[in-house]
Amino acid sequence: KGPGGCATFDACEDFCENPENQEACFAFAEENGLFTNKEAAEKIKLISKEGGPGGCKGEKACRNFCEQEGNFEACISFAEKQGLIKPEEIEKAKRGIQALKNGGPAGCKTKDACETVCQDPANQEACFNWAKSNGLISEEEVRFMEEAKKFREEFEKRRGEFEGKGQSDNRQGEFPGPSQFP
Repeated sequence: KGPGGCATFDACEDFCENPENQEACFAFAEENGLFTNKEAAEKIKLISKEGGPGGCKGEKACRNFCEQEGNFEACISFAEKQGLIKPEEIEKAKRGIQALKNGGPAGCKTKDACETVCQDPANQEACFNWAKSNGLISEEEVRFMEEAKKFREEFEKRRGEFEGKGQSDNRQGEFPGPSQFP
């Protein structure tokens, strides 16, 4: 059983989102070794008591606040001041905010809208180029994706060479009978 007697993850999450229960939840987390980084645990406690960006208290409330389009910069600034995110991640987030302000593929302006646009295979190249030009993906990711693109293009050119290879006389998906083994 979790803090407050909760029995499921969802029930414990609901219980711990209530600011009145957070002391019990932090005590439970410490007693059960759920905080692996002591410094981060102290910052989480402080934010839960004093509030996060926009005065939010609790992970759900802060996540909801930070996912709203106009709050990205306040949240990144808060995270940077509190040392909650690595400096390289802060820089990437700032580039992402600016890229969204300028407009993403198909004119998307929010992270969710851009993710929806980029899930469509027809937009993947535009999304890759946008992410690359805005420094949102690492050089290693760029190299990997460019190699994958070359592979796909070469495969498409030579598709006919590969079609039908590896298939025997038996119907596709059927296990071969004893007479078909050597």
